[in-house]
Amino acid sequence: MRLDGVSLKDTAAQCEMSRTTLIAAVKAYRAGGWKAIDVERPGRPQGTGRTLTAEQEREVQRLIRDRMPDQLKMIYALWSRQAVAELMNRDMPDYGFVGLNSAPLGASSKTWYGYTDDRTIQEATSLNARIDHKISPTLSMRSQTQFSQTNTNAVETSSHAIGSVGGSGFTTVTGASTLPLYSLYVQLQSHDRQIRDKSFSNQTDFTYLFDTGSIKHTQVSGGELGWDSYGVVNYARTGSCNGVTMASSTVACVPLLGSSYTTSPTSATTTLANVGTGNASTVAAYTNDTIELNKQWKLVGGLRWDRYHASLTNAVTTNATAAAAQTTYFTSVRAGAMYQPANWQSYYLSYGTSFNPSLESLTVTNGTQAVAPESNRTYELGRKWDLLHNQLSLSAAVFQIEKSNARSQVSTGVYTLDGDVRVNGFRLGAAVNLTKKWGVYGGYTFLDGRIVSASALDATQGNIPANTPRHTLALWTTYDIVPG
Repeated sequence: MRLDGVSLKDTAAQCEMSRTTLIAAVKAYRAGGWKAIDVERPGRPQGTGRTLTAEQEREVQRLIRDRMPDQLKMIYALWSRQAVAELMNRDMPDYGFVGLNSAPLGASSKTWYGYTDDRTIQEATSLNARIDHKISPTLSMRSQTQFSQTNTNAVETSSHAIGSVGGSGFTTVTGASTLPLYSLYVQLQSHDRQIRDKSFSNQTDFTYLFDTGSIKHTQVSGGELGWDSYGVVNYARTGSCNGVTMASSTVACVPLLGSSYTTSPTSATTTLANVGTGNASTVAAYTNDTIELNKQWKLVGGLRWDRYHASLTNAVTTNATAAAAQTTYFTSVRAGAMYQPANWQSYYLSYGTSFNPSLESLTVTNGTQAVAPESNRTYELGRKWDLLHNQLSLSAAVFQIEKSNARSQVSTGVYTLDGDVRVNGFRLGAAVNLTKKWGVYGGYTFLDGRIVSASALDATQGNIPANTPRHTLALWTTYDIVPG
């Protein structure tokens, strides 16, 4: 086209080439004909830079080929670049297994209780600002402000209960089961919701350096303001089991030992389950003093006062409280000592308290909104070593966390602070700089958690607290591409 007299601009536009590439191609042709033109595919080599595995790519291709976006409950009528990007970036939720006979389920790790059109899509926006100001050689100020908003669109399915299937549909196993695993079924439950979270916080403090004789002090005093807003619309996806309609929000029943990689049943109906709102505000003041007795010994002491207010509403009150509000006041303490015999090693002992209001997560169990907050005590003894000229750091700690006034249900809708939950544990950590840019970090944590005491109605005494894994192993790495 260019050789036929078409302008450089029009030729570049029609051939979808940059002007620089087009000029180079014309020069090469005039010098040596078509053989002189590099016709290799532009851009990175084929197969590099992929973000999906080959299996994931095939699954995306299958969904695009066999389904329309609206069939996957997406907002698009036709496939577009944005629709495909959203399909590729969706998280696939996995709620794991339910237990059987007070023990983990003996199923294959490949077993999955969910549907291929499950999704968890999140859009997060965060703005941060920080001001550091040195007022004098001994006084400085720091102020940090953060605003964030998160939108979540979730269609999730989880295992809910184990039972048998007969003419009346699904029947939950009660007590110890002696039935073979292959004869049991899992009831699936939906967790479909749209959530919008907004939060704002500001923390401003002053650091003051002073001496009392030969003892050096670093005092940090300040305040914190926080606000959170929460809105959720819950949906119930309800299906049937063996031809019998199930309870609201239960979708289907599937074999315990079999995974069926299919979409959610088209016969399942989706209805509005609840519209909930929540707001919380925090006002706090704190002071903390680090006392340096000498080069080897330091003491730490601190106080924090909190006022926490939370309120929530629910439009549907079948399984939720219509409205609840609570204002909580609490004073936390912190104390510790650190011994550093050399620059490469240090040892510490610490003690601290904290609290958990009933409406802390903007949810409530009916009957707890007027109950005082739970309090926690933490003891920890640890050490840290920096070896090989600070290229290797090793840490270890033993600790105990106890909630001596845990909420415990004594009758229907009545809770007291008579429970006791205790977690003993230890953790090990290591960080190594393999090169100036490449670092590797790892850690192991062991938790021995027990519900020491609970009411007879709770019937949880001696159990392991929820969300307390016995073993946790973490390993990650970082590589600095651009010098910091």
